[in-house]
Amino acid sequence: MTNFKKITMLGAVILAVGVTSVTAFAASNFSTPAEIAAGVTGRTVEDVTSEKLENKTTYGKIASDAEKSEEFKSGML
Repeated sequence: MTNFKKITMLGAVILAVGVTSVTAFAASNFSTPAEIAAGVTGRTVEDVTSEKLENKTTYGKIASDAEKSEEFKSGML
């Protein structure tokens, strides 16, 4: 019976590690607001950054103009 408990506990630990590593991987797609805006709009980081500076706007507004504001908000969270 102790072997069964050990195997069950090992399986639970492996499952917990697997679930948390997938979550951490999913959360690390973008690291900056510029990367998020570029990713959701399908543009380059340099392109959205230059637009932000030229138009004195925000990355959120850039995403909103591309009708991707919900995706941008999700990426920011």
